[in-house]
Amino acid sequence: TYGTVCKGEWKGKDVAVKIFKKEHYQEDNVRKEYKICKYLNDAKIVPVHGYFVDDNNQHGIVMEMQDGSLLKYIKQHNSLLEKVFALKEIAHT
Repeated sequence: TYGTVCKGEWKGKDVAVKIFKKEHYQEDNVRKEYKICKYLNDAKIVPVHGYFVDDNNQHGIVMEMQDGSLLKYIKQHNSLLEKVFALKEIAHT
């Protein structure tokens, strides 16, 4: 896998810590994405709390989703899964 998600705590809040292996993602791209997302405020975007790098990994700190992972939610709603695959096909054409 390219990374994992762990439960953590950030400044007294329950959060999800997304851990990306450095060799699979360009550090500048991930940092820029998190920097932009940190300032977005929309109900459809998971709030970003922070980002940091250590020797082996990049870590994104985001709000913990009470209903679990997005992938789990999508799998439980087949029509949504079909839409995601359709969007993926459109994006790659």
